[in-house]
Amino acid sequence: SKGYWSLNFNDLLGGIVTLFVCTVGNDYNDIVIAFVRATGSKFARIYFAVAYGIGVVIIVNVIVAFVINAYLTSWEKEWNRKQKRKARKSRFGFASGSFDAPTAYASPGGAGYSGSYQRR
Repeated sequence: SKGYWSLNFNDLLGGIVTLFVCTVGNDYNDIVIAFVRATGSKFARIYFAVAYGIGVVIIVNVIVAFVINAYLTSWEKEWNRKQKRKARKSRFGFASGSFDAPTAYASPGGAGYSGSYQRR
């Protein structure tokens, strides 16, 4: 009556769809009971419990862990890039806004100027 008659293991695609429907929790109990009645075996319950355990508890958690790890790695790279930019600006006096071009001078470096700027 709920339209689950198409969920079966007659072919590979049907089996994948059936396990996917069980994995997302769409009336999982009704599907298991229907397969137990159709097969006449209690092993269907064990099969679906193992499939649920592997599919949801392990695979979905691994996928979520990869997504979270990718996000945190991206966030950390962006944060490090901002910190480096902030450090570079503060090293040259740009961060505080107090850098004044006429007060900066080049320090002598022997045969000429080294090109490094210092504050007076």
